[in-house]
Amino acid sequence: MTFLAKMYLEGGKAAGGQLVDQRFCPRIVEGELRYNCVGDALVGIIHKKPAEGGISAVGGTGSIYTYYGPDEPKFSNLTTNFLRRDLPYIMPALGLSDEPVPLWWTTDFILASPEGTPSDQEKWIVGEFNCSCVGISKCLAAYCKDDTPNACYGDISKEDLAEADRYGNIMGEKALGIMNKSRMGNATPGVFKVVLLKNCESDWNMQDLFTGWSDVDVCESARTEAVEAGRRLKGSGFKFNIVFTSVLRRCIRTAWTALMESENFSMPVINSWRLNERHFGALEGMSRADASATHGQEKLASWRRCFDATPPAYQTADMRHPCNNPLYKHVPKDTLPGAESMRQVVDRVLPFWNDTISPCVMSGKSVLVAAHSNSIRAIGMHLEGMSETEAANWTILAGVPLVYELDTNMRFVRKYYLMDAEEVAVKLANAASRKAK
Repeated sequence: MTFLAKMYLEGGKAAGGQLVDQRFCPRIVEGELRYNCVGDALVGIIHKKPAEGGISAVGGTGSIYTYYGPDEPKFSNLTTNFLRRDLPYIMPALGLSDEPVPLWWTTDFILASPEGTPSDQEKWIVGEFNCSCVGISKCLAAYCKDDTPNACYGDISKEDLAEADRYGNIMGEKALGIMNKSRMGNATPGVFKVVLLKNCESDWNMQDLFTGWSDVDVCESARTEAVEAGRRLKGSGFKFNIVFTSVLRRCIRTAWTALMESENFSMPVINSWRLNERHFGALEGMSRADASATHGQEKLASWRRCFDATPPAYQTADMRHPCNNPLYKHVPKDTLPGAESMRQVVDRVLPFWNDTISPCVMSGKSVLVAAHSNSIRAIGMHLEGMSETEAANWTILAGVPLVYELDTNMRFVRKYYLMDAEEVAVKLANAASRKAK
């Protein structure tokens, strides 16, 4: 008996009690399916059959529990319909459309179809939802009752503890998503958001080679970063209306992987060469060690960090020059660089930001910009008013969504990664260590 029901029976509605009358489902004696959920994620299914002659499958009554994983084939029809079709309507039906589904809750189903009905045609009735009085069944061994008064944590098997830990980890992820979404929803009125996403590491990055406009792919080990980026975007509730990327495949693959993982499928994706990485000219394909040995450490440092320094450039007759690449056949040849200084990167990126991206943000669209270190650096420098030195020393994490909040005049309010602050600090320290080598 719940607390509200007890109050109702003792003093009625006036005492603050509540009792909901519902039709008795006699087939409860056949058992019910309990769907254990963390937010919108199904983590396990339990078939609960009452003891012979009983109608309650509550623990401690002799009921029989049979455990199934969330992907159990025999219940796939119910699972699919419940999670994909019905779940979005539950909170609105309760008058709570602005609230998330509970963090840890269950739905109990009773079979309504005649015996022998194929599983893909079965109909199930919701017996009840539980969210305030539900425990983790895998921890029942630690439940103290009349016949187990000394039950404790140590009585839970290692297998069940591992499963309970898995539930706890999912709860943490979902809770963080709820908090991030709440933070988004409670932002100051008139504040716009745009998400910047730096491409995950490429094969050349792993070999410490200058990459620039060379169209190399994301390395295999870094693809999980893009998946994780998508999970962070999904957990924070981002649904994009439009996406901008460079034309380089490492950027495009990072964007599409994150978009698919965050369930962003139906929106225009605009690819522009203006969001490309800085062109490093004849340095591209060289390791930093070889470049230093060839040109000297001082000159190499100048090309990398001085705002107006330009590396040795490809000439237009060189087949490696972008004007000879079919990827850029629709761009005027005299616009394409054979190498770039950081100032030239800013000069090509900002017109695209001001004329194309910024109007989308100001119109209220949810915008993702997937780009590279230096094209993102150009945007951040503009938005925050960074000095040349500050911009040159700004480390941008690969594969971690970076949210900018801007006021109605597109002035900087704040920025933050969709990642725990301690984890961000560790990644920045690791990046600084690599940069120092």
